[in-house]
Amino acid sequence: MVSESALEAAQEASRQLPCNDFAAFKASAREPDRYGRPILTLEIVEDTPEAFEVRVTECLWAKTFRDLGAAEIGSMLICHWAER
Repeated sequence: MVSESALEAAQEASRQLPCNDFAAFKASAREPDRYGRPILTLEIVEDTPEAFEVRVTECLWAKTFRDLGAAEIGSMLICHWAER
């Protein structure tokens, strides 16, 4: 399930932050690092003290795998990596 994969990725990302709290995590998602910035375009759907939801509107990985006719492989390798 994508939400489980996203949760695991968020937990791992939060462990990498200098301050491990929800506000720091949200700030990092709003300002992707130099590697994430060219890969994903995100739309913030919800941003409250209790919830933070983003929607990926563009993904360079998805485009690349689709262009190669390998969308399913890209989905498994990139989107659902935590489920393996």
